[in-house]
Amino acid sequence: MIIWDTPLFVAALVKTETFSAPDGFWQRTLAPQERETLAQISHLAYREESAAAKTLAKFLVLWKEMAAREMPGDACMKKTVVSQAEAASFFAKYREKWSGWSVSSRDGQGRGVKPVIRGSEGILPLQFSVAHGGRYAAVAVKKLPLTGAEAEAVIQKSSLDGVAGIGCDLVKNGEPTGGVQQLFFTEAERTLAQKKGVGWAEKIWAAKEAAYKAAANPDFSGFVPRDYEVCAETLDASGDENPKWIRTTGKPMRLFFLQETPMIFVVAAAE
Repeated sequence: MIIWDTPLFVAALVKTETFSAPDGFWQRTLAPQERETLAQISHLAYREESAAAKTLAKFLVLWKEMAAREMPGDACMKKTVVSQAEAASFFAKYREKWSGWSVSSRDGQGRGVKPVIRGSEGILPLQFSVAHGGRYAAVAVKKLPLTGAEAEAVIQKSSLDGVAGIGCDLVKNGEPTGGVQQLFFTEAERTLAQKKGVGWAEKIWAAKEAAYKAAANPDFSGFVPRDYEVCAETLDASGDENPKWIRTTGKPMRLFFLQETPMIFVVAAAE
């Protein structure tokens, strides 16, 4: 497992093969309702990826809350590799905190909603995004951009729909994107992909999906890719020419390209 911890969010990427053992500690972190939901998924790889994403979301919430306290200074503001044994020990140490948590992305009518972690007192006051594919799972977690009564109202409503925050996406590096570019990229994005070269068409597409997830939308029913444009003009004082922003129909969002191979992992975050 790789963890990226920043002042704005915490994110992680893991291979789902570590979740396949039915008696492994990963499986033991799943709540009964999560097991019921997963049991309805017939495709084995997709089921394992979904299970991994649910467990990874819980792990990251614990990591953000507890590890930051235990690691002095700015030690947690970096890329960290966590072994399976270390993750198991961390889960065991804080079992009382997460044992009642369950991850849900459906409402009572089975409709897609922004994913939430439900505890004994309602949903946790944070926002997270999940992505999985290619036998990998990824999660990004961010505190709600709300305070006081606003945050409490969202928690009581048990829904994050309408709240902009965090989004992430995974795309396999090397996937064909020719048709995607013609249909869904702006002219500026096509120019950017051609200029930047190998892998950048995939990065741009992943950034669009991550930004849509971060926006105030529960599912992809209203996704209009051209409404989300990756910006090219981001040369900063460091000389880094890589895009760091994406324009949207709302406020611009920051982009973080965390990994490039074998999966491209992108996070979009509203500030």
